[in-house]
Amino acid sequence: MWVRNCISKRDTHGASNILLRQLNDEDPVAYRNVLRMSNEQFNVLLQMVDETIRKKDTKMRMAIPTATKLEITLRFLATGDSFKSLEYLFRVPECTISLFVPEVLAAICQVLKPYIKMPSTSNEWKQIQYNFFLRWNFPRCYGAIDGKHVLIKKPPNSGSMYFNYKKHIVSCYSQWWTQIIALLTLILEQTAELVTVQYLETVL
Repeated sequence: MWVRNCISKRDTHGASNILLRQLNDEDPVAYRNVLRMSNEQFNVLLQMVDETIRKKDTKMRMAIPTATKLEITLRFLATGDSFKSLEYLFRVPECTISLFVPEVLAAICQVLKPYIKMPSTSNEWKQIQYNFFLRWNFPRCYGAIDGKHVLIKKPPNSGSMYFNYKKHIVSCYSQWWTQIIALLTLILEQTAELVTVQYLETVL
């Protein structure tokens, strides 16, 4: 079967076999920046979804490795890159990426579901509302999907407390992680017996 020349060089030029392997060996911090998790965390997650997202090889072509599928999906979630951009990086056709990304996302949600506890009673929801009010002084709120930087005058004697990365003085900023990217930037313990999932919170 005919395959474009650049795609046929996936094993020798694709990011899975070149860039990510080099970063894992030489610069783990950069590796984490690419996929938003360490290689150890990646391998734990891969083991959890491997059986669900794996396809069989055929006489016509070899199936895309599950590791490559997961890497592409995580990179997509981390950056919002277009499928065309990911095609050039990983040497996987755009049309193929568009087919398996939803499948990988569904698999991730399914395997991590037991580790994410949502409130199941009215009292639990009320406790979240109460804590949100205590921390942010915002009534009748049960969480936030995203946050916003709001420019303010620098409070007296506040030092760099309200100074953000854009060199602006902003109000307090919070995110409660209900986005799927938060589901993936979890802490996976390096032992197979214990997988701890935590939401990460960034305060700028």
